[in-house]
Amino acid sequence: MSRKLWPPLIDGRWLDTHRLIPDAYATQDRPFLADLGTDNELDALAELTAATNARLLTQDGRSTVAIEPQELVFDLSHTQVINGAFTYPGLDGARFSDRTRGAWYAATDVTTSLAEVTFHKNLEWAEIDRWHERAVYVDYIADIAGPGFADLTGTEVRTRRCLQPGVATYVHGQQLARELLPRGASGVVYPSVRRPAGTCIACFRPALLTPVAQGASYVLTWSGAPQPTVTRE
Repeated sequence: MSRKLWPPLIDGRWLDTHRLIPDAYATQDRPFLADLGTDNELDALAELTAATNARLLTQDGRSTVAIEPQELVFDLSHTQVINGAFTYPGLDGARFSDRTRGAWYAATDVTTSLAEVTFHKNLEWAEIDRWHERAVYVDYIADIAGPGFADLTGTEVRTRRCLQPGVATYVHGQQLARELLPRGASGVVYPSVRRPAGTCIACFRPALLTPVAQGASYVLTWSGAPQPTVTRE
């Protein structure tokens, strides 16, 4: 594809990228309903969960999320975690994904991932003015490779507009994603806004994440200030 297009689309390959997920949403060995009732009650709860679970609804072709069932992955390690990133876009979306379709956000090093999640947790604590908190994140390590990644490592005005620090400015990146998806783009590679030395990837296609492995857990502890201490479990 012509490099004159903005943003240029490049072939990309990033090994051992890191995505941090709250431990509540990480893959569990036991079903999360397992301790909630009898077998009959669990059957009823499972039916209720399936009726309201965005990932399961998308897999059945019954979701309003703008991703087709055939785009999801099956029979792989951590399938639920992978598909969940795309079927639970969040009420306000994120930098390069809106509320209609999620993306897999990762960084090329775990330090950058920690900086990204710390920023967003700080927004939560600031809203309630509580700085004595603890959060646990699980690291999911994946190779990301494929053609057609939008390269936002340049200095054009349009690029800088997509990389502004305020959450409210995600509107520019979300609009870019809406333009890139019909072009067949695989995602976006961009410098981390929360840690300028880091590189982030927003992957639009579940099939480009191979393989995905669960790594270490990280405990973030706030003790009265926005900068938490980080320990690895």
